[in-house]
Amino acid sequence: YLSVYVSNALGHAKDKGYAVPKEILDRAKVYLKGIEQHYPSYYPPEVRWAYASLCTKHASRAAKRKIKKLISLAVLAILISLLLNARSRTTRQIRSSG
Repeated sequence: YLSVYVSNALGHAKDKGYAVPKEILDRAKVYLKGIEQHYPSYYPPEVRWAYASLCTKHASRAAKRKIKKLISLAVLAILISLLLNARSRTTRQIRSSG
């Protein structure tokens, strides 16, 4: 995940007028394009989204599309979790009242 922070910092440095080699920025963009492949599968979607969202300003269009996909997946995972928890609570309440 440090590569996302470094990529973000490089973009900010360039914006502030510091000389950042084009080759390094290009490599960072390639990395960010495949951002979802760089996080371990055990990271929850929310964590992946949080890290990926750091790079949105300096990401390429392709990377931004993938970041939006990660965000959508994270939101979907949260909604499913909430629905399953609500269903479980309702089932327990029905069983306990009957």
